[in-house]
Amino acid sequence: MQKQLQHLGIETLTILFALGLGVASGEEKEAPKNPLLGSWELVQIKYGDAADYSDFPKERRRLKLITPTHWSWVEYDTAGPKEVKFAAGGPYSLKDDTYTETIEFATGGMVPFLDKVHAFKSRTEGDKWYVSGVLNNGLKINDIWQRVK
Repeated sequence: MQKQLQHLGIETLTILFALGLGVASGEEKEAPKNPLLGSWELVQIKYGDAADYSDFPKERRRLKLITPTHWSWVEYDTAGPKEVKFAAGGPYSLKDDTYTETIEFATGGMVPFLDKVHAFKSRTEGDKWYVSGVLNNGLKINDIWQRVK
């Protein structure tokens, strides 16, 4: 093998090396950007059979954080002590227009949803994220989230 490499010459080895790098880099594709990464605030909701969206109550704030592998949200009072009322989170996946989350941890009224998987239709438009679906308890939800800057 060593004699064969010596006969190839430095120019040939350089070309083969460059071709090898080209093939390797050609196989690598940049992962698509995840439009959900970041912090979001719930601004409008439509639950159950409601005909129209309503603003999320100003006396409460719900923030949702999306990392490459997990989601979490927390809801707290904005007046008085900023006490956490609800929180939940876990792993998620995003494939095309389907956002699927598993509730791995929860507090308060979210405990009945532990270990449940929910799939939602999801789309982003600018700094808005639209989420709609049905929870495992039958509640229809439609959320509009605003990216937190």
